[in-house]
Order: sequence, then structure tokens, then C-alpha cells
Amino acid sequence: MITNNLKDIRRDYGVTQQELAEGVGTTRQTIHSIESGKSLPQLELALKMAYYFDVNLEELFFLDVKGTMEESVEPFSIFGKS
Repeated sequence: MITNNLKDIRRDYGVTQQELAEGVGTTRQTIHSIESGKSLPQLELALKMAYYFDVNLEELFFLDVKGTMEESVEPFSIFGKS
């Protein structure tokens, strides 16, 4: 499950949903939907938000692998299994 810290980061920067929306070229409703976890942004929008706040994409969005999924998810390595 992909989750986000968008709301916390936005508040830390003192930016409203409307200001962020205007800064990245979307609507306030889209920002609200992303913050509440109802939708995920397209990659381009996610990158624009990371650029807007000058943070790494992984600081805004990350894979939450807690609980039952943690045991079934195995990281991929180009070097094979260790």
C-alpha cells in the first residue's frame, strides 16, 4: 500500500491545499484526495510536489509494508539472492 506524508509536509511549510494545487498545476480537490489516501497522483504530479517542497519523492510517498504484507514482500535485487 502506498501512503504519503503530503499533509504533514504541506503544513510544515505553511502552505494551503489551494496554494499547493496552484503551484503544481492541479486542483485543491485533487490535493485533498491524495492527502486523504483516496487517490494516488500520476508520477508527473508526484514529482512536481516533491520539487515544490524541495524534498525527495520518498519523503512524500512510500510503500507501507506493515503487517501481513511485510512477510510476503521480498526486495528485488539485480545481483540475485544473497
